[in-house]
Amino acid sequence: MKKLMFVLTVALLALCSTAVFAQSTSFGEITFNIDVATVPIATGAGDLTVTGLSPGMKWAVIPDGAGGTQDLNMSNPPAVPPAAALTAATIDGDPGANILVSFALPTYLVSPSGGQGNIKLEYNGTSGTWGIDGTTYQYFDPNKDQVMTLDAAAGHVDIYIGAIITVPSTVSVTETYLGSGLFTVQYVGM
Repeated sequence: MKKLMFVLTVALLALCSTAVFAQSTSFGEITFNIDVATVPIATGAGDLTVTGLSPGMKWAVIPDGAGGTQDLNMSNPPAVPPAAALTAATIDGDPGANILVSFALPTYLVSPSGGQGNIKLEYNGTSGTWGIDGTTYQYFDPNKDQVMTLDAAAGHVDIYIGAIITVPSTVSVTETYLGSGLFTVQYVGM
């Protein structure tokens, strides 16, 4: 009986070891090569400065795409019209690439010294314009994401943002009101 058990144990071990040897493992290799052809996106800050507004006034600053503005008085025409100055926000990247630009813009400006009241800002389809020097600029609503195309030669675009400005009659007369906005940029369609 011991002999039979020994033979069965050896046979079982031989059968199991054959099954183990029959299941061989092979290894393969996967190589990942990633070429990044796009240029990193670089941005530059823009600016909107308006002087000469008075309490109770509503004024629209529409960028003209060349750093100038079309100022539209919407109420209470002043004796001396306000002056607006725009500096372009800039985006540089891969020439000819499409980019998606999103804005987070202020809806109210506040006085850093605690002046009375807030100035309201609104935006519409002529509050933003983008383009390349020497071309026709495109108007857009900065409340909505905007697809833009970088210049095919230099990979550049300029963005100007204006606003519809409402100065309540309750604001401090000799006060500067400040606010800031952000924009984000990403490549699309690549």
